[in-house]
Amino acid sequence: MKLQSMCRTYFLGLSLLVFDAQVGISCTILVMENGVSDMTDEEIVILVTGAIFTALWLTVGYVGVSLNYMKP
Repeated sequence: MKLQSMCRTYFLGLSLLVFDAQVGISCTILVMENGVSDMTDEEIVILVTGAIFTALWLTVGYVGVSLNYMKP
């Protein structure tokens, strides 16, 4: 019973991380209305910084959720 509760919480956390990644990718696609060729330097910097931040956020979230449930 305890393991089922632990797995449910673990999978909920990972599902929320995947949802967050999908929302970030969707927002990035929606921001690029005119395509990549008409982007200013400022827009490129914002998108690259956002992608790096999203990757770091997902990594920290995954490691945090995984380490929390791997404790003895």
